[in-house]
Amino acid sequence: MDFDALPPVLLTRGLRLEAWGETENGHPYFKFRAVRSKVREVVLYVTTERPVKVMFAYSIWDADSQTLISYHGPHGDPEQDTLGELEGT
Repeated sequence: MDFDALPPVLLTRGLRLEAWGETENGHPYFKFRAVRSKVREVVLYVTTERPVKVMFAYSIWDADSQTLISYHGPHGDPEQDTLGELEGT
């Protein structure tokens, strides 16, 4: 698998994250939908042979300093996560 390029189905115009959670088998999933496209629904499953821990890495534009501030952590909340550089980008 080429991890440098997004799979074509994830390049669908108008694709929006609708839900995320865990299957009955304990696998995380992300559900995407598009309204005006041939591709209407994509579910991305994460499968592994051991427990998975979800971590977020994100940048938020700070209008006061005119910079991007990066965070990472398990919450997806800048009030709870750690300041730091993004990995995997």
